[in-house]
Amino acid sequence: MKRKTIITTFAFTLMLVLSLSLLSSCNKNKHKFATEWKCDEKSHWHECITKKHTDISEKIAHDFNEGVVTTAPTETEKGVKTLTCKTCGYQKTEPIDTLPHTHKYATDWSTDETNHWHVAICEHTEMKKDVGAHVFTTWTVKTEANYGQNRIEQSNCDVCGFHTEKEIEESMLQPKERTIEVAETFNGFVFDGTHKSIDEFVTVTNEEGGMTIKYRLEGEEEWTTEAPTTVGKYEYFIELKGTIEWAYKDLKSNFTISPYKITLDKDSFEANFGESLPSGVFGLMYEDVSEKVNGWTDYATICVPKEYQEAGRWEISVEELFVDDENFVIDYGTFQKVSFVVWDTADFYAGVKDIFQVGSDVIISTEIARGTLTVGDEIYFHEIKKTVTVLKMEAKRNIIQKATVGDEVSIRVSELTKEEISRGYTFSKPNSISDYNRFVVRMKLFSKEEGGKHTPISSGYFPTANFKDTFSTVQSRITLPKGTEMMMPGETLDNVAVDFGTQQPGFIGRKFYIMEPGQMIAECEITDVHNHKYPNGSCSCGYYARHTLTIEDGTCQSKDLTYLINEKRYFDVTLPGDATEDVTYKIELSESSYSVKIYYTGAVLTPDAEGNIKIPGSLERMEVDVIANKPGRCVLTITRVEQEPVVEPTRLNFDEVTNVATSGQVGYRPNEKKEYVIGLGTTRIQNVTFTFEISNKKDCSITVYNAKGEIVQLINDSLTLIAGTVITDYKIVVQNISSKQPFCKLTITKKVL
Repeated sequence: MKRKTIITTFAFTLMLVLSLSLLSSCNKNKHKFATEWKCDEKSHWHECITKKHTDISEKIAHDFNEGVVTTAPTETEKGVKTLTCKTCGYQKTEPIDTLPHTHKYATDWSTDETNHWHVAICEHTEMKKDVGAHVFTTWTVKTEANYGQNRIEQSNCDVCGFHTEKEIEESMLQPKERTIEVAETFNGFVFDGTHKSIDEFVTVTNEEGGMTIKYRLEGEEEWTTEAPTTVGKYEYFIELKGTIEWAYKDLKSNFTISPYKITLDKDSFEANFGESLPSGVFGLMYEDVSEKVNGWTDYATICVPKEYQEAGRWEISVEELFVDDENFVIDYGTFQKVSFVVWDTADFYAGVKDIFQVGSDVIISTEIARGTLTVGDEIYFHEIKKTVTVLKMEAKRNIIQKATVGDEVSIRVSELTKEEISRGYTFSKPNSISDYNRFVVRMKLFSKEEGGKHTPISSGYFPTANFKDTFSTVQSRITLPKGTEMMMPGETLDNVAVDFGTQQPGFIGRKFYIMEPGQMIAECEITDVHNHKYPNGSCSCGYYARHTLTIEDGTCQSKDLTYLINEKRYFDVTLPGDATEDVTYKIELSESSYSVKIYYTGAVLTPDAEGNIKIPGSLERMEVDVIANKPGRCVLTITRVEQEPVVEPTRLNFDEVTNVATSGQVGYRPNEKKEYVIGLGTTRIQNVTFTFEISNKKDCSITVYNAKGEIVQLINDSLTLIAGTVITDYKIVVQNISSKQPFCKLTITKKVL
């Protein structure tokens, strides 16, 4: 600034000298110019000061100096520069352009983890300068390494002083090892109803960080901290949690809780079917274990498999026995097997297999079908409706007091004869099993592949029913359900009716089999039982056993009916009742082996040898019962026999010379009979043969009766009497068996042997 002032002063002095010079000049020209400069924007001059002169000196362009900044420019506003004429001092201003932007930076360092820099403090804060990476040349230890802690080192940046620290990996002290040991004496537990913890058997270095023991049943996935109680093979897992000073440690192994032993103290047991022991369980024996297993349970029962819980006599391997609680096991000792009798509590019944007479007693061999029999029990024989007492029993030649289902025994009884009973007869507890005419069954008809028939059956089929449990075989008649015409092999059908000629003992659930010669064709299970009743001639079940016949024109005839063995059919016969004297009726059966009985007003009749009966002529009704001794069909015919005048038999005598007796030729009407009487006998020392001949065997027959009225069986038309036979009258009946009226001659010849 001082320099500029000097320059300005110099310029001013120079101008003054020049002005004086001009004035001097003006004076020459008679102008006198003022010393004071006049100026405009472009130039400056002097004015003439002579009166009335307006002249000016020569205008001279301003000679400006470099100027002086009077208002400094900024980055946002222009500045002002003032220039001064070196001669006249005229000043002018010029604008100064705004200054270009100059970034301003802080003097303090900015840093991050990696670099340092100076940041702009103008509006361009994103600008940085002096950017550089930290320079760490000297490191010191801040924290020494320890358990769970690495060594920490620190340093400051040589440029900016930034402080940093670093952890030296793997420099920390390693945790100390620990041990887990389970006592060598530990070999598991025996069940006693309490939790079985292994805690007391475990030894560890320390429990810093905590110790847990977990358990699980071998094969399971989930662990639990609760110690097990029940029998089994278990795994345990001991775990020591790690700390910064002590290392993590674990141990896994297993142990067993063994069952509590129940001692089998004998090898022979018995029980009633379905009856539990005091333990509440069906089995061989039980033990009170409440105190021994700390109240886990009151009793432990030695049980048998289900198949040995049925009534009967069993031999069981000890290996099949088990305890009702799996936390117990059986100590068999030296036993290999046990015998177990389950007494059947159902009502007793069996069937006669064999019969033996021993003195006045009878021995019956049988296999008990159901129930239990004890010496002294009463037994009822169904077929003869008789009750006797069991005096003695044997099995396998040993005397026993009691037997049950499945046992083969011999029973000794009195008050009974061998002739009264037969194989297959049923005997039972009195009043326990009833007898029935009909069983309704579920029938399974075996297919050919099952050993049965290959053809169907239908109603009216007459097979043999086999009751295997009583050794009984009985003829039966099958009636299929209504609407079922036939039953095919392999089919099972309900509501099949099976009828018997006589009542059979039975009950719902009993099984029997249908037989044909050489094969079993069906199995039946009784689902209902029935006894026929005939209030109106037929039973409500449809069975028709009582029939009505009426004598018309002297005769009546039944239908051709089917019969079972021992089956009885009843015929109510209405009679004319129109005679005052006795009337004879001939009773004829198409099956001659069947028998009949006739009942009327309290009388019971059996036809004579010729099938005749004589009843009061005024009788209006009688009952005829036909009894079958075998299965088959039969027609009953009743014919009124017209009475002929009573003719005394013609007596014949032997000719003493020829030893021949003859009736001579006699004529016969159709079906007429003629009777002859002759005395037959012998001497004491000779046998005699009598020969009977008729001349017309084609149309006539001969029948010989002895003194008792019995038919004599002739051999080659002859009868031989041994020496000493007393002479008695024999009756000879000659009958016309044709519709003709023939003549016939009877000849009897005696021959002494």
